[in-house]
Amino acid sequence: MKSEMTTRSHRKKKLDALDKRIEQKYNRFRKMYPEIRGKKVDFVKHWMEEGILFFGIRFMDGTNFCVQYEPTAELAGIDYSDMRTGDTVILKEYFRRRD
Repeated sequence: MKSEMTTRSHRKKKLDALDKRIEQKYNRFRKMYPEIRGKKVDFVKHWMEEGILFFGIRFMDGTNFCVQYEPTAELAGIDYSDMRTGDTVILKEYFRRRD
């Protein structure tokens, strides 16, 4: 009986610690853009323009919050190949991104 109670209290402590970490994380998110916290959303819009992805949130008070994403180059792989035969024969693969 005692070990069962210890296990329950241990689980409760772990859950409480997890709840606290989640709340701290949410508080950081809330502080990130304080101007928009608590506002009522009118509509959400997204579009592409000149290779840039825009994501906008229009609020009922007429203000707008917009995030812009530009494409970036990401390293996918590095290899050393033999091309003498016309076919790619990888001799050594240094890096390959695993998605």
